[in-house]
Amino acid sequence: MTINTLGETPGQRLLQLRLTQAHAELSRRGGKEVSVTDCAYRCGFNDLSHFYRAFRQRYGMTPGAVVAEVRDGGAIVQ
Repeated sequence: MTINTLGETPGQRLLQLRLTQAHAELSRRGGKEVSVTDCAYRCGFNDLSHFYRAFRQRYGMTPGAVVAEVRDGGAIVQ
């Protein structure tokens, strides 16, 4: 597979994978509330500002809003 086939650079692909992982972790139900900071670092983000901007751009809401939705019993859609 080439980059042109995927339509994104390796860096963009890695960012999307990390965001998907973070969203899944923040959306997980049944456990204790997840720390957004800890989640960001576990998913490979070293800059929280970059994480928040990229997350909001992809999902249309902040990571904290996802945690709040889970806590309040709302449905999270990826």
